[in-house]
Amino acid sequence: MSKSIFNQYNTDVIIPNRHRINSIRLSNIFMYENRVLSLFDGTSIFPRLKTLILDKITSDCLDNLIDKIVSLPFLSSLIITS
Repeated sequence: MSKSIFNQYNTDVIIPNRHRINSIRLSNIFMYENRVLSLFDGTSIFPRLKTLILDKITSDCLDNLIDKIVSLPFLSSLIITS
């Protein structure tokens, strides 16, 4: 998925339906840029998220994201690959 297509998908699908999302998989390096990291700001941004899969993530990006992941109230599964 290209960056522009992801940004459109983010705007049209992810953001309006974030209260319904139980599982999300991020698998392209550009998804870890500030725009996607901002998806995890605030504790209620994904109130039902139970599974988070992070593929191809670097340690720097993971460091930026880990504090935000901790605040997800129902997260029960975290899968990280590099």
